[in-house]
Amino acid sequence: MAVKLLLVDDEEDLLTLLRFVLEQMGYQVATAANGKIALDILDKAGATAPETLPSVIISDVMMPEMDGFSLVNALAERDYTKHVPVIIMTAKGKTRDLFQASAEVAAFVEKPFEPKTLREIIESLLKK
Repeated sequence: MAVKLLLVDDEEDLLTLLRFVLEQMGYQVATAANGKIALDILDKAGATAPETLPSVIISDVMMPEMDGFSLVNALAERDYTKHVPVIIMTAKGKTRDLFQASAEVAAFVEKPFEPKTLREIIESLLKK
């Protein structure tokens, strides 16, 4: 059975490309254009079909409606998502510093990155 991922980013082209690449690697990928949409998807799954929750969430930081900071905090407050590792994608090195104090963030990847780097991070988180 394929590992489920949730990819959250407001850049549609990047979302499409990453989804394609991750699916080619064998992952099952759901997408959301911002943190609010991601949270809606996760809340629905948590309430009705917990087996459909992702094994890993990959999120951008800067997004409309609900940014990566708010999403990480909201995930940590929910029993059904607080155990799901979150990978933060960012192009801004200083943003990473703000997240390092947060135990809820499992890993970081700075844009641009090689797909194999993301795969290595995902696989290492799945082994934990």
